[in-house]
Amino acid sequence: ADVPELFPLANAPPTHRFLGPIIWSPPIAPPVWWDQVPRDRPIVYLTLGSSGNADLLPVIVDALATLPIRVVVATAGGQTPRQVTENFFVANYLPGDAASRIAALVVCNGGAPTAQQALAAGVPVLGITSNMDQILNMQAVTRFGAGISLRGERTNGQAIRQAASDLLEHSNYTLAAQKVAALFANYCAKERFGNMLAELLG
Repeated sequence: ADVPELFPLANAPPTHRFLGPIIWSPPIAPPVWWDQVPRDRPIVYLTLGSSGNADLLPVIVDALATLPIRVVVATAGGQTPRQVTENFFVANYLPGDAASRIAALVVCNGGAPTAQQALAAGVPVLGITSNMDQILNMQAVTRFGAGISLRGERTNGQAIRQAASDLLEHSNYTLAAQKVAALFANYCAKERFGNMLAELLG
């Protein structure tokens, strides 16, 4: 068979373009406790966003409570966990890019928005996924060696605690995340999108 006839679009222009990371945070001021978070231990930024499984938040909080860390939590409008230790600092919303920059680890739902905030800051990701786009995104993150992915419906506190410990203790995850950050720095999504539109519109 003649390949060009079977695949008439084989030599056509690409149908997708890579723009680079699209970093967005809610335009809000940090909470009153922001400058009071001690820096004597690694800081973990925890949020499940608006599309994570909110029922997992107490499980994650309990899993992290025994680790020698500080945790800044954005509930994204969900319920605040009932029992948190003095190592936890909780707000409804946080500027995720700023939270990622002070963190040694970001724990999230594995979706692109928060994961990209973390990687742009050179911080590894623990993605606790609950839908397909989060799973696919975390496949890319783990392929780079910049994080660990857990399935939300199958995980438990012990697995979450172990994954967080591994990510904090083994520098290879941070080094991989820093390499991704260096790659991200080569891309300006806004500029590339403008150039793509200009090219398409002639």
